[in-house]
Amino acid sequence: MNNYNNYQKLIFFILSLILILILIYSGARHDYNLYTLTWKSFANNEKEIIYNSYGPIHLLISLVYKLHLLAPKILFGFLFILLNYYIFKKILKKEKKILLVYFYITIHCNFLIISHVFFYGINDSLVTFFFIISIILFLNKRFIVSGVFLSIASLIKFYPILFFPQFLFQKYKINFKVLLSVFFFITLFLLTFSLLYDYTLLLDPISYGVVRNPKFASIIASLNYSFQDNQIIEFLKKNNSYFIIVSVIIVHIFTLLKKVDFLFSIILINIVILTTYKVGHLQFYIPLMVISSYLLSLDEK
Repeated sequence: MNNYNNYQKLIFFILSLILILILIYSGARHDYNLYTLTWKSFANNEKEIIYNSYGPIHLLISLVYKLHLLAPKILFGFLFILLNYYIFKKILKKEKKILLVYFYITIHCNFLIISHVFFYGINDSLVTFFFIISIILFLNKRFIVSGVFLSIASLIKFYPILFFPQFLFQKYKINFKVLLSVFFFITLFLLTFSLLYDYTLLLDPISYGVVRNPKFASIIASLNYSFQDNQIIEFLKKNNSYFIIVSVIIVHIFTLLKKVDFLFSIILINIVILTTYKVGHLQFYIPLMVISSYLLSLDEK
């Protein structure tokens, strides 16, 4: 069995090395090119930060960007591989070859992962790292650290905070460790950021998100194409933030009342967000892919 495990680790290493080579070869392009403009503006203390459409931690990545043009992209890719290596080792212990095949298909051989995480260097891979780690920590009852990781994910891109009620409520009781860790971390971070930098930078992503138009992978974009100038579709576009929040709250209430398993509740909420959010991008499916691979490592119930 040791030989088998070493063989699988070698496969993981070779596939990961190929992904890293793709990451380096592809350079700065697509959204990552826009990230560099944002980081350069922030690092140079320019009055107007270009493409400031993400959370404050995304701005602070400019400190990594100063090291090298591709340093943040390499960091994103490395942390993503590190996360999946943890999942890989858990699957390896189950001693089922077919599960490893499914894992490789879901992660290393998945065109979505290859293109958006490694070729384009999309920052959703960094969000995924902190978000999935927060889930794993929560399942292992390390609630304070789980809350910190969830907070970090939410301060890179805001959508992970929509999952917060699942972390907060357990069997109709409030998990105060999660509540306090999230509250204090986010509050202290935002206060510190506001003292060191212009607090209006925190508001730019919100205004940017409101005016964005539906994109390729959006359900609303498809409806807008089929039913042009439809008042209901226009209403959903204009009030999309409220539509998402209400939809997510309904799912939270349903899953908590029905005592749906934590992990499956997370998946369901993720799907609802993907369905209702007007800006459809393929990278939004990255966390769902990693959660799917993590399911392979769990014991059957």
